[in-house]
Amino acid sequence: MKYLIVGCRKCGTTSLEKYLKAKHGEDNVKREERFFTRYDGPCVYEEKFLDYKPVIILRDPVERAWSDYNYQKYKMREGVACTEGDQLIRACGEARYDPVTGERGIILQSQYEDWMKKWKKFNPLVYHLEDVSKRKEFPHEWKNDDERYRAILPAEREIIMRFLS
Repeated sequence: MKYLIVGCRKCGTTSLEKYLKAKHGEDNVKREERFFTRYDGPCVYEEKFLDYKPVIILRDPVERAWSDYNYQKYKMREGVACTEGDQLIRACGEARYDPVTGERGIILQSQYEDWMKKWKKFNPLVYHLEDVSKRKEFPHEWKNDDERYRAILPAEREIIMRFLS
Protein backbone atom coordinates (compact mmCIF):
# COMPACT_ATOMS: atom_id res chain seq x y z
CA MET A 1 0.00 0.00 0.00
CA LYS A 2 1.10 3.58 -0.69
CA TYR A 3 0.65 6.41 1.81
CA LEU A 4 0.26 10.17 1.39
CA ILE A 5 0.84 12.24 4.54
CA VAL A 6 -1.52 15.19 4.17
CA GLY A 7 -0.95 16.90 7.51
CA CYS A 8 -1.07 18.68 9.77
CA ARG A 9 1.91 21.07 9.93
CA LYS A 10 3.92 21.10 13.17
CA CYS A 11 2.43 17.76 14.22
CA GLY A 12 5.38 15.53 13.43
CA THR A 13 4.89 15.03 9.69
CA THR A 14 8.64 14.79 9.03
CA SER A 15 9.08 12.17 11.75
CA LEU A 16 6.01 10.30 10.54
CA GLU A 17 7.35 10.30 6.99
CA LYS A 18 10.63 8.70 8.14
CA TYR A 19 8.73 6.22 10.29
CA LEU A 20 6.41 5.12 7.47
CA LYS A 21 9.24 4.96 4.92
CA ALA A 22 11.18 2.66 7.25
CA LYS A 23 8.13 0.38 7.56
CA HIS A 24 6.78 0.52 3.98
CA GLY A 25 9.66 1.61 1.74
CA GLU A 26 10.87 4.95 0.36
CA ASP A 27 8.74 4.75 -2.79
CA ASN A 28 5.50 4.05 -0.93
CA VAL A 29 5.32 7.23 1.14
CA LYS A 30 4.89 10.87 0.10
CA ARG A 31 4.31 13.97 2.22
CA GLU A 32 2.09 16.89 1.19
CA GLU A 33 1.34 18.29 4.65
CA ARG A 34 -0.38 21.43 3.42
CA PHE A 35 -3.14 19.43 1.72
CA PHE A 36 -4.84 19.03 5.11
CA THR A 37 -5.86 22.70 5.37
CA ARG A 38 -6.22 23.56 1.70
CA TYR A 39 -9.84 23.99 0.69
CA ASP A 40 -9.05 22.07 -2.48
CA GLY A 41 -6.79 19.54 -0.71
CA PRO A 42 -9.29 16.67 -0.92
CA CYS A 43 -9.98 17.48 -4.59
CA VAL A 44 -6.27 17.48 -5.44
CA TYR A 45 -5.96 14.18 -3.57
CA GLU A 46 -8.82 12.69 -5.63
CA GLU A 47 -7.30 13.94 -8.90
CA LYS A 48 -3.69 12.92 -8.34
CA PHE A 49 -3.25 10.59 -5.37
CA LEU A 50 -6.21 8.21 -5.13
CA ASP A 51 -3.84 5.26 -5.25
CA TYR A 52 -2.36 6.49 -1.93
CA LYS A 53 -3.98 6.07 1.49
CA PRO A 54 -4.25 9.52 3.12
CA VAL A 55 -2.47 9.81 6.46
CA ILE A 56 -3.15 12.57 8.97
CA ILE A 57 -1.15 13.25 12.09
CA LEU A 58 -2.58 15.48 14.78
CA ARG A 59 -1.18 16.92 17.97
CA ASP A 60 -2.53 18.64 21.05
CA PRO A 61 -3.96 21.80 19.40
CA VAL A 62 -2.38 24.18 21.92
CA GLU A 63 1.05 22.55 21.58
CA ARG A 64 0.71 22.61 17.78
CA ALA A 65 -0.21 26.31 17.77
CA TRP A 66 2.67 27.10 20.15
CA SER A 67 5.16 25.19 18.00
CA ASP A 68 3.87 26.90 14.85
CA TYR A 69 4.06 30.31 16.50
CA ASN A 70 7.68 29.76 17.55
CA TYR A 71 8.65 28.30 14.19
CA GLN A 72 7.16 31.20 12.25
CA LYS A 73 8.60 33.79 14.64
CA TYR A 74 12.05 32.27 14.26
CA LYS A 75 11.68 31.88 10.51
CA MET A 76 10.63 35.47 9.94
CA ARG A 77 12.95 36.95 12.58
CA GLU A 78 10.33 39.50 13.61
CA GLY A 79 11.83 42.74 14.80
CA VAL A 80 8.62 43.93 16.40
CA ALA A 81 9.03 46.02 19.55
CA CYS A 82 6.36 44.52 21.80
CA THR A 83 6.17 41.96 24.56
CA GLU A 84 6.15 38.22 23.90
CA GLY A 85 2.52 38.04 25.10
CA ASP A 86 1.47 40.81 22.71
CA GLN A 87 3.14 39.02 19.78
CA LEU A 88 1.37 35.78 20.69
CA ILE A 89 -2.02 37.51 20.95
CA ARG A 90 -1.47 39.14 17.55
CA ALA A 91 -0.44 35.80 15.99
CA CYS A 92 -3.47 34.02 17.49
CA GLY A 93 -5.83 36.66 16.11
CA GLU A 94 -4.35 36.48 12.63
CA ALA A 95 -6.68 34.79 10.18
CA ARG A 96 -4.54 34.83 7.05
CA TYR A 97 -5.27 32.30 4.38
CA ASP A 98 -3.48 31.39 1.18
CA PRO A 99 -5.78 29.16 -0.91
CA VAL A 100 -2.92 27.79 -3.01
CA THR A 101 -0.62 26.62 -0.21
CA GLY A 102 -3.22 26.15 2.50
CA GLU A 103 -1.16 28.43 4.72
CA ARG A 104 -3.23 29.59 7.67
CA GLY A 105 -2.85 31.42 10.94
CA ILE A 106 -1.70 29.38 13.92
CA ILE A 107 -5.19 28.99 15.42
CA LEU A 108 -6.95 28.04 12.17
CA GLN A 109 -4.39 25.26 11.63
CA SER A 110 -5.21 23.86 15.09
CA GLN A 111 -8.98 23.72 14.57
CA TYR A 112 -8.96 20.16 13.32
CA GLU A 113 -12.68 19.40 13.35
CA ASP A 114 -13.57 21.17 10.08
CA TRP A 115 -10.52 19.81 8.27
CA MET A 116 -11.19 16.26 9.45
CA LYS A 117 -14.75 16.45 8.06
CA LYS A 118 -13.34 17.12 4.58
CA TRP A 119 -11.02 14.10 4.75
CA LYS A 120 -13.39 11.66 6.48
CA LYS A 121 -14.83 10.29 3.21
CA PHE A 122 -11.37 8.98 2.28
CA ASN A 123 -11.12 6.99 5.52
CA PRO A 124 -7.65 8.37 6.37
CA LEU A 125 -5.19 6.69 8.65
CA VAL A 126 -4.99 9.04 11.67
CA TYR A 127 -2.09 9.24 14.10
CA HIS A 128 -1.75 11.39 17.21
CA LEU A 129 1.77 12.63 17.88
CA GLU A 130 1.43 12.14 21.64
CA ASP A 131 0.72 8.42 21.06
CA VAL A 132 3.00 7.55 18.16
CA SER A 133 6.01 9.38 19.64
CA LYS A 134 6.02 6.86 22.50
CA ARG A 135 6.99 4.11 20.07
CA LYS A 136 10.66 3.25 20.34
CA GLU A 137 11.10 3.12 16.57
CA PHE A 138 9.44 6.50 15.94
CA PRO A 139 12.12 9.08 14.95
CA HIS A 140 12.15 12.27 16.97
CA GLU A 141 12.98 15.07 14.56
CA TRP A 142 12.24 17.97 16.86
CA LYS A 143 14.87 19.38 19.17
CA ASN A 144 13.40 20.41 22.50
CA ASP A 145 16.72 21.89 23.61
CA ASP A 146 16.57 24.37 20.74
CA GLU A 147 15.70 27.91 21.90
CA ARG A 148 12.87 28.00 19.34
CA TYR A 149 11.08 25.15 21.05
CA ARG A 150 10.98 26.06 24.72
CA ALA A 151 8.06 24.70 26.70
CA ILE A 152 4.91 26.74 26.74
CA LEU A 153 4.25 28.75 29.90
CA PRO A 154 0.83 28.62 31.61
CA ALA A 155 0.02 32.23 30.59
CA GLU A 156 0.84 31.46 26.95
CA ARG A 157 -1.26 28.28 27.06
CA GLU A 158 -4.16 30.36 28.39
CA ILE A 159 -3.86 32.86 25.52
CA ILE A 160 -3.93 30.12 22.89
CA MET A 161 -6.80 28.27 24.58
CA ARG A 162 -8.83 31.49 24.64
CA PHE A 163 -8.49 31.80 20.86
CA LEU A 164 -9.14 28.10 20.22
CA SER A 165 -12.47 28.14 22.05
